[in-house]
Amino acid sequence: MKITTANTDASRMSVLRNPLQYGEHRNSLDSDLEKLIERNILSKEGPNRRLQALEVRAFVNSLSDQNKAKFMKVVKSIALDKENLKYFAGEIWSGGGMRVVAGCGAAVALSALELLADLNVNSYLATSAGAFQAISRLFGCLNSHLLNSTIEAPFNTFRRSRATLESWTENLIKNASGKHEVDVIRNRHVKETGSTFDVVVGETSDRILPFNYISPKIYFLFKEFEQRFGHGANNFPISKAVGITTNLPGLICSPIDTTFGNCSITDAKGKKHYLFDPGLISKYRTPLAPFLDEIEKYKAGDIKKPKIYFVVDYDSTDKSNIKKLKKEGGILPNESRDGVDFVVDLIMSIVDFYEGFTHTRPIDILEHNGLERTYINANTEAINPFTGEITVIKTGALSAPGHIRETIIGASIPLSDYKDVDNSIIDQLYTNFVLNEDGRESEFASTNGERGKSAYQLILSRINKSIGKTDESNKDSGSNDSHHSIFSAKGLIDFSTRSAAAL
Repeated sequence: MKITTANTDASRMSVLRNPLQYGEHRNSLDSDLEKLIERNILSKEGPNRRLQALEVRAFVNSLSDQNKAKFMKVVKSIALDKENLKYFAGEIWSGGGMRVVAGCGAAVALSALELLADLNVNSYLATSAGAFQAISRLFGCLNSHLLNSTIEAPFNTFRRSRATLESWTENLIKNASGKHEVDVIRNRHVKETGSTFDVVVGETSDRILPFNYISPKIYFLFKEFEQRFGHGANNFPISKAVGITTNLPGLICSPIDTTFGNCSITDAKGKKHYLFDPGLISKYRTPLAPFLDEIEKYKAGDIKKPKIYFVVDYDSTDKSNIKKLKKEGGILPNESRDGVDFVVDLIMSIVDFYEGFTHTRPIDILEHNGLERTYINANTEAINPFTGEITVIKTGALSAPGHIRETIIGASIPLSDYKDVDNSIIDQLYTNFVLNEDGRESEFASTNGERGKSAYQLILSRINKSIGKTDESNKDSGSNDSHHSIFSAKGLIDFSTRSAAAL
């Protein structure tokens, strides 16, 4: 289950964590990939372009042959549709505590996809622990750095001190942005990137306990900062914003600390506002409001086409998941649990039970609006291919060791070390952006954009169906010619003979 790279034998995750092991490896069958790398990565400006190219090569070649073919079809389904590239505008990251570790696999895949397809994603929204992934993505964090930070992060220390949480977050952002000379990364530094970042937070006004936690006031911190507090948001520290949105009572800072680590903002009138993480409230676990507003504008005819956001969420592990993995030969090890794990697990069980009756899960909201193709759900349980152990990561598992985090990330992608992974990131991207509603492949990728629907057109078609609107034409004429040479030149990979069934 190893791969031989240019310089060394290593597991696929090891190579992703340190792609320099991969050297300048090329494969004769990677002509499509290399042309896209040259055009959409190496030809662009930026200090990390060669490393990004190296990481993309390592990522694509870490996939199985079937998943590599699927992934390249996803890239084609987006990249060939030049007219609609600008409508892929943002990423939305759900809250989920330690389950967000699984989202690192989605981040790695999205990074490769967006670079290869030349997407200019520039809006990042998050709740709770999803903010760590979102801010890393905004600043163009290298996949290797994101993986290492996620796998090695001292999450179990965060609840002891707000200063520890914010200091670690500050270092993460500085490493991602390269702004080591700046004392504190603030909102104005985000604006300098040309992108936007916002987090959802809850407000308890001047009370030190969140008595209105069950029905909180929820708002976007930066969007509503001035009207809430009477200050401009440009100088607000990003690490503090991330700390506020991850301020889960009983998880971040001790339950007996009624100020939750003094998580507060004093407004222009001198009134102190205590803030907390709204992530347990299922309705607010994923900040979908801007995306849904975009769809409402489209329904009303105010805009011709809606902007699309990738929505990343994380599945909950239940008894049926474990039972299935046992049948597949997995061994359930004895868990070493931190005391807080039990408390948070109980809270999350109650919330999940409540969600079963209220149907406020992100996917339910998205399906209602015809947006399910934008949804990516990372797996939180897997069998470690090297040990056979069943690995699970839950919201409260702050002390989960690195090998568990690594296993979950690799299985979510999945790397080719992992076999028979259901509902992987690659499978979801392929289903969402390549397959028609009848389960057959759209001809768009295999005909180099001549027939069928692109990824954006598949999404728009489903939105139209949900609102009773007639589809536009399958593709915009004359918009894709500049991309044909990448995929249709003689001798490159022929995707047209590989049907969905063959994959």
